[in-house]
Amino acid sequence: MNRSVALRAFLIFTTITAFAAITGILSQAAIAEATFLIGASLAAIMLFLATAARRPEAVPVRVRARR
Repeated sequence: MNRSVALRAFLIFTTITAFAAITGILSQAAIAEATFLIGASLAAIMLFLATAARRPEAVPVRVRARR
């Protein structure tokens, strides 16, 4: 998983978590609280993966000249 995919997934899970939190506050349903906790934990994992991913670096390759 590269950095852009992890950040995109983080934003999606953050949005879902915010909606679940709003629903949980308004309805006081147990399932909304569970959805909030699951979404928050997945968002935290995606944010960790986004920060832990290394940036691509150029790999030195020896090229032989043709004669």
